[in-house]
Amino acid sequence: MIKRLIIKDIDDLNPAMADYGVILSETHPEVEFITKKQWAVDAYLWYNFQLEPQENTFTDYYREKLGITNVNIALREIDKWNDEVSKNKLTTRMFNKIIDLGDIKFGVLHRRDSNKSIVMMNSPFRYPRQKTVYAGYGGYLWQYLDPLSSPSDTELKRYFNLSSTQRRSFRNQW
Repeated sequence: MIKRLIIKDIDDLNPAMADYGVILSETHPEVEFITKKQWAVDAYLWYNFQLEPQENTFTDYYREKLGITNVNIALREIDKWNDEVSKNKLTTRMFNKIIDLGDIKFGVLHRRDSNKSIVMMNSPFRYPRQKTVYAGYGGYLWQYLDPLSSPSDTELKRYFNLSSTQRRSFRNQW
């Protein structure tokens, strides 16, 4: 599933992203760790894009930023982006909350149709002991979290690789 949005206050995550749209992909980065074990990271990928038509050559960009390795799917998503941008049909939202951990920020979007919130991290993909990232190496992480309960240590470590201090701060602001 792919979501295409305009988030009016996206610059609260990163001022350089102002006036950009975002694409959220339910695709996981594919990583090989030093232990030679390939493992799919549990978080999904998102990236910001200028609000202008994209060329078909963006398929490589979709692999790098969104982890979409199937060229036909990437081309279909580029066509959808171009159609929605040209017709000014992108959904417009604002973050319900920004969680600020200093060097890392999270934007929280409560979904209208669900009891899940979308939590978008502004820091690029990073995991300890990674050797190679096959897809999604340039994207940002996001995940669904339950807005009615505090995320567990396990969730915050698994999805965003947060330290114990960062997890505590995240929960205090949740």
